[in-house]
Amino acid sequence: MKIMPNSRLQKAVVLLLAGMVLLACSFPSLAASPKNTPAAVRPTAGKTSASPAPHQAASSPAPQAEQAVSSTAFPTREPDPLDRLLGLRSVKIDLSALHPDGKSRTILVEIDSSGNMHVQESFPVMDAKVLPKDTDPNSFVSLGELFVLQGKAYHPDPRNPDWKTTPVDENFNQTLANELHGADGPAMWLDILPEGSIHAAGNDSVGGFAADKYLVDGKVGDQPISGTIWFEPKADALIQAELTVPAALLGSSGQTGVLKISLNTQQASIPLVKLPDIQMTTPLAQSTP
Repeated sequence: MKIMPNSRLQKAVVLLLAGMVLLACSFPSLAASPKNTPAAVRPTAGKTSASPAPHQAASSPAPQAEQAVSSTAFPTREPDPLDRLLGLRSVKIDLSALHPDGKSRTILVEIDSSGNMHVQESFPVMDAKVLPKDTDPNSFVSLGELFVLQGKAYHPDPRNPDWKTTPVDENFNQTLANELHGADGPAMWLDILPEGSIHAAGNDSVGGFAADKYLVDGKVGDQPISGTIWFEPKADALIQAELTVPAALLGSSGQTGVLKISLNTQQASIPLVKLPDIQMTTPLAQSTP
């Protein structure tokens, strides 16, 4: 296993805070997620040793991390096991995050044999505190759906006759990868754990895959992060994870409880994804005073 250098920890914390802001956003905000996020842990394919690989040497001193705080130009993230997860075919991917306040968020991705996707995301009702005055949080939908063909995402809109020719995201694969690396995904938390927090635990069979199993047991400061992760060694892809993260690491002082993150990938026969035919609606004409 390779754990991120200490010099990248500050960047991860900055991105964590940004990720928490994104939790209040609706599904269309998925296309506006940050372009760069920390890399996930990367076990050596077929590795059975219980000892993680040594830290990589930090490429620059701490002042560079301080500079990154005031700049939006983070280094480009290299492909990692979560990126390779999206390279699998004929699979269902289910990522869920249950927050300490009881609110949950889920992303369900179906990838067909051609790499096209059907994506559904549900999220909590938006907090009135982050909305304009007199805006009803319930007026925002809590479920989003996208159809992704050749990397372009289309959102079915019965009020827009041109939705099939007007993608809402030209590079959704990258957008989704960024989402999986956010605060509701496993990679960020695995990255900030110190060396020695991840231990090989043999082989397992999950979701139709033969996988390498690892136990997670480490601390960030005095806060424990624990769970289990599974890698498919042939593709070097993170296919399953169960993590528990203390609320104290989520950026809200005085918050108690834990964030529970669950990633599940299943081999499945997915029908070829295509844009559906939907019933168009005509907006109601505004009455004239």
